[in-house]
Amino acid sequence: MTRKRKTYEQLETELRLLKKNCLWDNVSKVITPSIKWGGLALIFKFASNAISDLSGKITAASIDLKASAAFNPDDACNNWPYWVAATSAIICVASLSYGLNQRALRKQTIEHLFPYKEKYERLFDQNRTSSGLLNDGSTNPTDI
Repeated sequence: MTRKRKTYEQLETELRLLKKNCLWDNVSKVITPSIKWGGLALIFKFASNAISDLSGKITAASIDLKASAAFNPDDACNNWPYWVAATSAIICVASLSYGLNQRALRKQTIEHLFPYKEKYERLFDQNRTSSGLLNDGSTNPTDI
């Protein structure tokens, strides 16, 4: 089987695209940590400004952490607004449904790719033994 050789124009186009891709890859490698560490630096800057405004002056600052909720949970629960509980329940149900959906999609993908994986493994090693996993990627019931 002979490979068709690329023309000079095709090679130039491919090189130009690779250089452009490499440039944006390197830019993103610099920007991502800069945003992360810059945001952290801003948080510390604002925190230090808040502390420096309070220091050395006579102030009556009251910082309430609601520690009473740890000692008296019945009282704390009665004072919570209902929308907090409703939002928590919605987030919980959404998270569970998202996780279950991702699990089902992963199993479908593994089932779809299973025959190809077997062919690929046999291509490189004819004597390879099976791991015993089921077609959907779950553990063999006899292994438990």
